[in-house]
Order: sequence, then structure tokens, then C-alpha cells
Amino acid sequence: MRLAKTNISLTSKLSIVATSVVILTLAVLGLYFDGFLQQSFLDNAQQRIQHGYKRLAYNLNAIEGDLFRGIALVNTDRVMRASIDLINTYQDKNDYNTYLIDEEKKTIALMLLNQAKASFNDGIVLYDQNQELVAYVKKQGDHYELGFLSFEGGETQLYVRDETDAEYRAQPLTPLAVLARHDHDDAAAPEQPDLIRLSYHRSGGDLAIRSHLHLGGRETRRGGANIELTKILDRDYFNNLSADLDIDLTATFDDPGAGKVQILGGPLAVDMPRVVQDDSEFSAVMKRKTDDGFVYFTARMHKTKFNKSFRDNRTAFLLLLAGVAVVMLMLTRVLIQKNLAKPLGALMTQIDKIEKQDYALSGTVATGDELEDISASITQLALTVQQRETSLRESKGVLQQQIREREKAERLIRKLSQAVEQSSVAVVITDTDGAIEYVNNKFTASTGYTFDEVRGRNSRFLKSGHTPPQEYALLWETISAGNEWRGEFHNKRKDGTLFWETASISPIKAPDGAIINYLAIKEDITGRKRTEQALLEAKESAEYANRAKTNFLANMSHELRTPLNAIIGFSQMLKDELFGPLGSEKNREYVHLINTSGEHLLAIIRDILDLSKIESGEEEVEDQDVSLSALAGECAAMLSERAGKKALSLAVDFDAGHGRIRGDRIKIKQVLLNLMYNAIKFTPAGGSIIVTFRDRQDGAVELLVKDSGIGIPEQDIPKVLNPFEQLEESSILSKEGTGLGLTLSKKLMELHGGTLTIESQVGKGTTVVCHFPPERVIRPE
Repeated sequence: MRLAKTNISLTSKLSIVATSVVILTLAVLGLYFDGFLQQSFLDNAQQRIQHGYKRLAYNLNAIEGDLFRGIALVNTDRVMRASIDLINTYQDKNDYNTYLIDEEKKTIALMLLNQAKASFNDGIVLYDQNQELVAYVKKQGDHYELGFLSFEGGETQLYVRDETDAEYRAQPLTPLAVLARHDHDDAAAPEQPDLIRLSYHRSGGDLAIRSHLHLGGRETRRGGANIELTKILDRDYFNNLSADLDIDLTATFDDPGAGKVQILGGPLAVDMPRVVQDDSEFSAVMKRKTDDGFVYFTARMHKTKFNKSFRDNRTAFLLLLAGVAVVMLMLTRVLIQKNLAKPLGALMTQIDKIEKQDYALSGTVATGDELEDISASITQLALTVQQRETSLRESKGVLQQQIREREKAERLIRKLSQAVEQSSVAVVITDTDGAIEYVNNKFTASTGYTFDEVRGRNSRFLKSGHTPPQEYALLWETISAGNEWRGEFHNKRKDGTLFWETASISPIKAPDGAIINYLAIKEDITGRKRTEQALLEAKESAEYANRAKTNFLANMSHELRTPLNAIIGFSQMLKDELFGPLGSEKNREYVHLINTSGEHLLAIIRDILDLSKIESGEEEVEDQDVSLSALAGECAAMLSERAGKKALSLAVDFDAGHGRIRGDRIKIKQVLLNLMYNAIKFTPAGGSIIVTFRDRQDGAVELLVKDSGIGIPEQDIPKVLNPFEQLEESSILSKEGTGLGLTLSKKLMELHGGTLTIESQVGKGTTVVCHFPPERVIRPE
């Protein structure tokens, strides 16, 4: 029976309700849009300014880290320590050994220059145990100025030179900006040697960050020296940072008076800044404590772009609202027609078929709501009778299939039983209390007990007393929780002999998940245990011998280097005849031999010390962003004079900035200097040396040092990579050296996860390849 029609259809009523809801919703969104958009712009400005402060805090933290690590490297530099000890021991203002002490101070100035460049600092200064200036380095534009303090005839004299100059020149001793903040009383406190302090200062209108370190004496913990590193943050620094952040960030030492100023903490502790706005800009101020008061960091964002974006977004949003209203109304009409009117018609057709006793399948109304449920129920009602008849016919076939599956399962059980009995590992099944219900033949062979002897017994009768009780407690805790336990037992056989076995014990569960048995799979590993013990003892013996060798080398290198510095210095004085002529030519020859032999021995000791550090595991890689092109250029500049003396062509052949990796800049530089020095040494006059670079398809990069030198026979290449090995062939010139350069370079590359290989032909030259793995390569974004 059909329902009577109403004057207004259900579809029309629903369309009117949907239209009203859409219009009301869009009106509410329009009213609140302006407030939301304004708040959004304020939140955006606040987040960008906070990001700027976080970036500033991160940069300050990174600079502090560079200053800390840079001065820490000086603290661990044994050469610097030895030089400081020499100054403290032999320097006398009234009886000043000008040549010996001044030459040592020049060496210290060069070491300070290398440290300033390596840590990208603007200045570094060293004081002796009497708080007298020893040497300093400070940045002057694109170059560094080096200086040291001398006492000629008891009078104080300052000598300075630019890093590009060869000679020092005398200069009046005037206050130096980079030295002005040294606090002698605090930094030189003998009760706190080797303590690094970081401090902020006002340097004119710029911000200076310094790290301070008192280097304690070797024996008495008194004396020693003081050292400071300085980084200057000038106006250019903040201009560049502002351009990078797209906000105006400035620093001043005068309080801007912009309300309550917040403290700038570390990069992970920067609070949301208090942003103030007017008609033209957003602004905020944060401060940080310095030794001269506070430095104030002001961040500004101009509103010109924000105001234009606000107007544009308001117009676009209003147009969007209008478009959405039209689309939603049209879509509502279509959805009502599709999901209500048509399904109702199809449902009435199904009812008509049932009234006529037509139970044939008809399509279900697919609406995903109550109408679809009603349609499915009607269809199910029509199919019930037909399904009951069909199920009776299928029952016979199902029963026959179950009989076949049962026979198949019984065959599988017989196979599994045979497999367990014939297994090469011991199998034990117990009840939930640990009482044995089954063991296979391998268990009998391993323990000597038959099944009848162990049936119903707890497995604890196998205990030897060598397995800790805690291990058994953990076992029962694990398997009682329904998990698998794996471990080892030291058990006892029936004849009393001990044996090791590995075991995997897991619960056997009923269909409802309850544990009904435990299954143990065991394997005799006594032979393997004996082998492992023998290998462990051999390994410990080898490691002990290696540690003893490494400690011996380190101690000998340390004890020999200090007197060698004095031998080299005094022999140089004799060689230059500072205290009068030596007399015969034979005397000059002997003095020259003493000096060169001392230099050679010092180089050997230095290489031995570096090699012993690596082999003992004390050497670590300090990752930095390293430009291989820039590093190669520095090394070429350092060795250009040595190459020029032999009329050699020394070139760096790859684009500037190409080849950036993550690694230890000092260690990579040491590798490159060793390789280039070897190339100069073994290349005849008039030859060429090229440092170049290439990418690998797998993402790795390689740095190559090529020369046109005498070359190495192919069969001898492995020898040159071994410590203290040098080649002396009739076709190869014998060269003086330590025999450690290539070995040390290879070890330093392996510390970076890379390799060092040699390609060479006698008479044609040698190419040394430094391979850096893909994970150390920094790719352009």
C-alpha cells in the first residue's frame, strides 16, 4: 500500500533547511574573519621574531662553542705546552737570550695564528706565568697581525708583522684592543688551572665574546700561562644576520626603554618575545648580561607588506565565501536528489516485488544510512528460504571435506612427530609446573638420561650450580607472561660432567590463549664455548700488549720533545755564530748535523705521538663544515716557498667552494700537508704537482694529489703505507723521512670512515686518492 503524498515534498523541506544553515554559517565566518586575520598576522610576526632570537641565540651558542673548543685545543697541544715551559724556564728580563726566546715566541705566534684561523676567531693572546705578554694574533681586515714581546737589554720591546710579511718590525708598546680585557687576578688563579671561562664585553660599539684559560704548570700546578680567544660581532655581522632572517636585528649597549625587556637565553630556551606594534612596525627587545652591563638586541618588522596582505586576503576571503555558498547550495540540492529521492523510489520498487511473491535478487539501495539497512533487510528476507535449501545441499559436501582435512592433519602430525624424534637438537615438553612430559632421543644422547628416568621430574635436576638463580627467575617470569625466553645453561650430565647448552623456551597455548605446556629447544654448545674462551684470552693478551706499546710510545715522545726543543734552539744559535765564529769548517758541519738531526728526530716523535693516539683510540673526529677547495688553497700557500726552491709547479685545480664535507678540519689539513710535502720531496726539479677533486656516482667525493715525480713500483705500494718503511731501489732516489707520513695520513682518513689509496708508475709520477664516504658529503640545497 502506497503512502499518501504531502503538499510539500521531503526533498524540498530538506533543501530549505540546508540553505538556511549554509547562509548562517558563512555569515558568522565573515563577521569573525577580520579579528582572526589580524591575530594571525600578530602571531606570525611574533613567531618570526622569536625565530630570529632563536637564530641569534644559536649563533651565540655556536660562537661560544668555537671559542671553547678552540682554547681547549690549545690546552691539549703538547707542542704549545712545551714552548710555554721553555719560556717560563729560560726567560730572564735582565739576562734575556734574544735569539732563543724570541725565536720560540715567533713559533708560538705562528701556532696562535693557525689556531685563530682554524677556529675562525678575531684574536688570540698568550701571557706567561708572570702575566707578561708572550705573543698575540689579532685580525686586521682580511689579514691577521702577529706580535710578540721581547726584553732587549732589560727593556720591553714589541715586535709585530702582518701574516703576509716575512719579517717582524719593532713597534711602540701601546694598548691593544684585543688584549684590553684580560683579568690577571681571576684568570691566573693557581687553584683553578685549566679552567675555561667565557665572557661578553663591550668593544667600542661592538660586542666581543672571549674565552679565557689558565694553563697550569706541569709539576707544581703553579706558573703555567694564560690565554684568551676573542670573537667580535660588529655591525656587518648583524646586517648580514638581518638580511638572512628578513627582519631588522640590531645590538646596542644603551637601554632602548621599550617596556619590560626579556632575557635572551640559550637556543632551546628563548621565550616568546613581548612584541609591541604601532601603525608602521612590530618590535621586541631582549637583552643579555655582559661584563659592562647589558647588551640589548632589538628586532623590528615593518608593516607595509602585512597591511597590503591583510587587504588582499580580506577581499579574497569575501569572494571565496560567496563562491562557497553557491557551490554548497548546488551540491546540497544534488545530494538530496541523489541520496534521498532516488533511493526512496528504489525501495518502493523492492516492496512491490515482495507483495507479488517475487523473491528473486534485486539490487540493494546504496545510501550508507538507514534506507540502505531497510533495503538490505528486505533483500535478506527474500533470500532466507532459498539459502536454507542451499545449505542442506552443501552440508554433505562440507562433511566430506572435513573428513579429508582430518586425515591430512593426522599425516602431518605423524611427520612432525618423526621430525622431533630425529631432530639434531634436544626437545623437552613440560607441564606448567616444569614437570617433564616428553623428551626426544637427542636429549638422551646429550644428558645420558632416558625418557623413563626423567618423566615427571622437574628439569632442575640438570643444574650444575653455575647458572645464577636470577637467570632462572627471569626465565619463569618471561615464559609465565606468555613470551619466549632465550639463553644459555651450564648443566651437568648423568655421569657428572659439565656441559653448555643454548635454550629457547616458549609457552604452548590453547585456542583460548591459556598456557598449557612449555616447549624447550636445546643445543649442546660446549665446543663453541671452549673456542670462544680461547679467543677471548688471546684477544685480551693482544690488547694488553698493544696498550703497553702505545703508552710507551706516548711517554717516550712526551719526555724527549722538551729537551729536543732546547737542543734545536741552541744548535741553531751555534750554527748562526751568535756568540762568535766556530772556527773550522768541520765544526760548522757538526753543528749543522746536530740541528738537522734534532729537527728530524722531533718530527719522528711528533708523528709517533699522533700515531699512538689513533691506535689507542684517544683521537676523535670533531666534525665541522670543511671546504676542500679552501683547505687545499691554504696548504698550497704554506708549501709554495718549498716548491719554488725546486722550481716545481704547485697548483690547485677545482672550482672555489666545490667539495664541502663534514669532518675534522685540522686532521684533513694534516693529511693534505703530508701528501703535498711528499710530492714536493719526491718530484725532481721542473716537475709539477696538482691538487684536484672528483665526484663519485655513489655520492662519495675524492681529493687527489698528483705529481710527476719518480714514482713507486707497484709491488712496493703496500710497503710505503706501513710505519717506518722507506724504499731504497736503484731506480728511486733515497729520501730522508720518518716513514710515518703516509701511515698517519691513512689512519686519519680511516677515522673519517674513508680510505687512502696510491696509484703510481715508476718514472711517471704518483697519485694519492683520499676517499670520503657519501655520508660525510654536504650537498648544495
